[in-house]
Amino acid sequence: MGFSCRGVCLSGALALMALGCATTQGERAAQSPVSPPATPVPPTASASASATASSGFAGPAQQTRTSAESKPSTAQLVATGNLKHVDAANGFEIERPSETWSLYPGDEFSTEVIAVPVVLLEEAQGAQVVVQIAPAIASPPEFAERLIEGLSTRGEFSTGEIYDLELAEGAVGFDFIAAEQVIGRVAILEGSNGKVFVLLATWPMNAPQNLDQEIDAILGSMKVL
Repeated sequence: MGFSCRGVCLSGALALMALGCATTQGERAAQSPVSPPATPVPPTASASASATASSGFAGPAQQTRTSAESKPSTAQLVATGNLKHVDAANGFEIERPSETWSLYPGDEFSTEVIAVPVVLLEEAQGAQVVVQIAPAIASPPEFAERLIEGLSTRGEFSTGEIYDLELAEGAVGFDFIAAEQVIGRVAILEGSNGKVFVLLATWPMNAPQNLDQEIDAILGSMKVL
């Protein structure tokens, strides 16, 4: 099964949405991202979800591509014999719950504003956890509020309330549903040197319950170094 950019594209769009809320109209135009690559969906996705493809938001709405097409050119497994992945350069560590989860570099999806150091992928279940680093233009709760505000304007998204997380002081999260077929979970915590970590998890709504638990374990393992 190929590497899917669904969570990566959605993650970048979420962060850029929040960043846009903190800039002037002219600055937003200057920071407007290039259209993200197509977003494949699991074969079980409903055809009606294709309507979200025209919304301008990179969500779970594009047509499925072949494994070769959906795997980015730079997507090679991150060399590690351990379940814990330590990124000293970007100042964080995160842990896979099992070897069924793979680690891929996310450099291809990074922009001048948003860094995507790594993507955790459970290919069999179609689940992803994207780690990205954005400028700390607001506190984590304010950042989350801006994301929710932006998502609320998109008819295909429904969001839950912001809740506190034990990842770090001031860390928060919220859940959402996209196109009535994908569940999303966002965790936001402060990094160092004026940065903020935004973690985005996405998985199919019909996935087994243990996948939800594995995703919580991944998010809970995130630590700022």
